[in-house]
Amino acid sequence: MIVHFIASTSKITDDIGIFRRIASYVQEYGHSLAYDWLHGANNPQDALSLQKAHEAAISKCDILIADVSRNGFELGYQVSLAVSQKKSILLLYGPNLADTAFLNGFGSSYIRREQYTPDSLRAVVKSFLDENDIPAKDMRFNFFIDRQIYQYLRSTSLHTGKTKAEILRELVLREIDNK
Repeated sequence: MIVHFIASTSKITDDIGIFRRIASYVQEYGHSLAYDWLHGANNPQDALSLQKAHEAAISKCDILIADVSRNGFELGYQVSLAVSQKKSILLLYGPNLADTAFLNGFGSSYIRREQYTPDSLRAVVKSFLDENDIPAKDMRFNFFIDRQIYQYLRSTSLHTGKTKAEILRELVLREIDNK
């Protein structure tokens, strides 16, 4: 699963240790980071290119983890962007953050809020990852098609010897490769 981790960089020198722990837990449990911005966190980057990198990572990721112990406009924007893309989101906040408008301002079924301590952080992250992990096996779903699509699939299936499902998978994979 691809995970994007975000946090405020307003006091990065104070918080980098906890941020790196969160990122390491993601990787320890077999997942990958969409964008590992922490390695260059102490080096100032162009704000626009950093914003674009985070936006691309949010589009690419399966889930988002945000440490909102220190909030900020950019962090709120990124969480909102993830909500608009229907990503599952974990809002983490440390023991010193009780109740803020930032935590209460997001009303979405995609958001889970969890307070953590240094001792509970690993378990909180693991629980969220486990809850959202989709096994790497084939999944099944149903959808309705009109007569034109059915005739195309039937004709192509007869012509190629492939099942309708194989034809659809190939079309979707081709579309994913084009993006």
